[in-house]
Amino acid sequence: MRLEKLKESAKKIKMTDEMKERIIRRATEAAPAKKPRGVRPALIAAAIAVLTCFGAALAAGRAGLFKDVKDWKGTVVGSVYENASEEIEVSVSAENGLAVTAAMVEPDMAPYKEFDSLGIDSYKIVDMTGAAMAGGSAGPAEISGGKAVIALPADGLGDGDYMLVIDAFAGYSKADQPLRVTGGWECEFALSGR
Repeated sequence: MRLEKLKESAKKIKMTDEMKERIIRRATEAAPAKKPRGVRPALIAAAIAVLTCFGAALAAGRAGLFKDVKDWKGTVVGSVYENASEEIEVSVSAENGLAVTAAMVEPDMAPYKEFDSLGIDSYKIVDMTGAAMAGGSAGPAEISGGKAVIALPADGLGDGDYMLVIDAFAGYSKADQPLRVTGGWECEFALSGR
């Protein structure tokens, strides 16, 4: 009965073929060489497979998570919000300089509801060959309606197609240190008539 429930739960989990093969391979390697004495070894292997799938699903999940930043002694000295790629949508306007619009998907949820302004903590601009043309950080811009429009310098960029690659944003609120919001955002844009 429990084995059937585990099998049904495992079938509902979406995963790649490579992950399925790895789980099956590890479950068969963990199986004893002698003939099992019942359903117990199969049940254990199925439980391991299901737990592995849940762990992978959580790691690849949509929601971000808070993580403590520790110094070399293990003392917590700050925090960072990780895995936020799906929580902020990015677009670039190249009409008058570069204006990056960062729109929070759910601005009423933590940590975004605490932010007064948002800046870019780490970015680079690459051309279509992958060569880095510019990079750095950009100061905060006020959040209005769940969006912040952040200005980036376009110095040294000629006409052509480019990609903005953002590794982290920085969220600011009054009297607090900035919260680093990490993820991976890419946005293509073109410059012309420069």
